[in-house]
Amino acid sequence: MFLQREADERERQRRENERREIQLKAAKEKLEQLRQTAIGAKVFNDMDEEVGLAFLSDAQEKHQLLEILSVLRDTKEIKLHEERRNLFAKLNVQLQLLADMDTDEIMQKQVEQLEKEKKEMQEKLRTQEKKVNVHQKKQHKKQTLQITREQELSLLMDTISFSK
Repeated sequence: MFLQREADERERQRRENERREIQLKAAKEKLEQLRQTAIGAKVFNDMDEEVGLAFLSDAQEKHQLLEILSVLRDTKEIKLHEERRNLFAKLNVQLQLLADMDTDEIMQKQVEQLEKEKKEMQEKLRTQEKKVNVHQKKQHKKQTLQITREQELSLLMDTISFSK
């Protein structure tokens, strides 16, 4: 009897541990999915670890999650460092190109950039106008259908009233 209770208790503990591991794994996956979105990344940057861990009751789970967050933070810092280095390299190249250009070339580049931005804005405006036109056509079609229905109903009501 005592051995059976002890075995049942071990089995219950094992199932509980498995359940916790599954929950932790699901939580890690959700955190990673959220972290990969733009908004999620901003939220996780500002989130206090203690607030995020308040829902965990087991110290071991908290420790594991803190380790995961530490690894994620380290990889993020490495990526940021590489991005900064690449941006500085590009900036140095651009500064060198600017230093090599004379004022006429710089003015020409500025004019080209402004023309490019103007074309992009015109394209955006055209696509927006197309969307508005499609919306207006849909509304007009709905209104036309409504008017024809109302006319048919009115005609039917007139014929009923005249037939009496």
